[in-house]
Parts: sequence; structure tokens; C-alpha cells
Amino acid sequence: MPRITVALAGGFSESWDAALYRVLLENPSSWALVVDRSLRIVATTQSVLDSTGRTAESMIGNSLDTVFPCEALAGVTLASRVEEVFKAGVSDVRGPARDCTTGAPTRTDSYQVLPLQAQGSVECALILRKDMSERVSLMWQARIVQAHLASLAEQTSDFVLLIDCDGHIATWNSAAECILGLSIRDRQNYSMCDLCTDVDGEVLRALLQRVTQESRAHSAKLNVKSSSRNIIPMVWTVVPLRPNFDEMVGLMAIGRDPTAQRTFEACREQNARLVAQGTITRELAHELRAPLAVSSSAAQFLQTNHLTPTFRAECVQHLRDGLERITIIVENMLNRHNGG
Repeated sequence: MPRITVALAGGFSESWDAALYRVLLENPSSWALVVDRSLRIVATTQSVLDSTGRTAESMIGNSLDTVFPCEALAGVTLASRVEEVFKAGVSDVRGPARDCTTGAPTRTDSYQVLPLQAQGSVECALILRKDMSERVSLMWQARIVQAHLASLAEQTSDFVLLIDCDGHIATWNSAAECILGLSIRDRQNYSMCDLCTDVDGEVLRALLQRVTQESRAHSAKLNVKSSSRNIIPMVWTVVPLRPNFDEMVGLMAIGRDPTAQRTFEACREQNARLVAQGTITRELAHELRAPLAVSSSAAQFLQTNHLTPTFRAECVQHLRDGLERITIIVENMLNRHNGG
């Protein structure tokens, strides 16, 4: 339950006092304040004090415009909205609105102004605030993603086609115009099946029906006809378009040249082999580092003239062990490469 700081001016009825406390205590929002007809703040929650950086003494009794000087929404100040509620006696819900309260970071909120009635008249107004910053941020991110996807559709070499639920063409990307040699104006509202050969047209019709009924993606190899009557083999994937997981509003078909796909798969396999070879090379270097270091140190000591017979023998043994270890590592790597 939010803490409530309340100061009441004289002259208010006990019924208004009870109504005020009931509304504040029953409201789930922790950000709430109450103003009277002179637009002076008479009650506030602790959350309002924390967000504005004020104390109860500096908040209570001040004019609303003093605490919230900025325009709340579309040139209408929060004080103007409260005045409208006093005149009309009905709630005012608008948003989102940018809040630039003095001392508070810029954020986006939704303000709701509710009339508080006692004995048949509106004596005060209750202002509730809901933080909309995250929602607005998500909306902007969604728009950025949509613009990015549209840009990708134009930049890709794949055939991207948007059709309605009946299979009629709505639009396609630039790659489709290059592949078919046709403008979207030449085929808009035509059936997508008209782009295929007669046999594949029936296959496509069945494919679209399956996607519509099952509301999930399906793929098939279909041939399309260009403006010069050339047959172009393509692998098609048709996916349903369901904004916010609601009713399906259309279909998106993506056609890809299988030759380009095979080339891509070959490049990916080659890259995987190169990565594997790099991993093996690093493992080999790591395994050889220790015996090579020991053998090098032993050889350097053996080059000196003032060594005791015992220490010389130890150096020779270390040199021999290092060389044997290197031989074993190399043999193991050769066996692994040859599949042995």
C-alpha cells in the first residue's frame, strides 16, 4: 500500500474527506495527487514527492502549474485538463504524454484526471499517472524493426511476395521484378498461381490452402515463368501473416534460387572445414609448446662447458623425453587426420 501524505484546506465536508481516503487507498496506482477547484494540491502520495524531489511541505498548497509547468499533451497543460474536469464533471483520460517535471528525468506517461464528488458536486480532482515509457519505447522499436525488414526485403536477391488470403498478389520486391521482368503494376491483384506453370500452379494452389488452414509455414519446389517465357526453378516458402497472433491477414511467399542455395551450402561447409583446421592447429601448437620449451632449455645448458656429469645426464634425458613427446604428438595428429 503506498504511503499517503495529506493536507486539507478548511471548509471541506467530512463526506469529501472519507471519499478522498477511500479513492486513494483503493486505487492500485502509487502515483496520485488531489487538487481543489483553485488548482492547488491538497493531497499526494509519497511516490509523487519522490518523483518531483519535493517535500510534503513544499508540495501541499502549491499551484498545480508550479509543480507541473510543462505542457502535458498537444499543447494542453495538465492544469487545463483539470479545469475541464471541474466544468464537465467527467473523467479525462489521455496519453501517452511527455512529462518534464522539474528535477525529474524525461519520460512518457499517461495521465488520468477523475472528478471527486461529495454531496452532488465536484469538490476536487484526482490525478493518476501511469508510466508509458516502456510501451512507447517498444512501439518505436517495432517501427524500427518493420522499417529494417522492409529494407532487407528490398536488398535481398530472393523473390519476396505479399499476397492476400485468397492468393492474389498485393506487392513484391525489386528482386521479383528483375527475376520476372515484370512490374508489380502488371500483376497486382492477379493470382500468384498465374506466375507458375500449369502443373506447378495446381501444386501452389494446394500449398496456399494448407498454409491458410493450418496457419503455419510450408515449402515446395515450383517453377515460375518470366516475361520472356523462360522457366525459372525456385524453392518457395509460404508463411502466414498474423499481427499480434490475431486473425491471419495475408501470406508472404519467399522464393529462392536453388542453385544459389547450393553454392551457399558449399561455402558454409568450406568455412566449417577452415574453422576445424584452425582449431586443430591451435591444439597442436598448445601440445608442442611444453616439450619444445623443455628441449630448448636442455640444449642451451648442454652448450656450456662447466657442467657436472649428473646435471649433463639430466639435460640429455630431458632433451630425449621432449623429442619423444613431440614424436608422439605428431603421430597422433597424423592418425587423426588419416582417420586411424
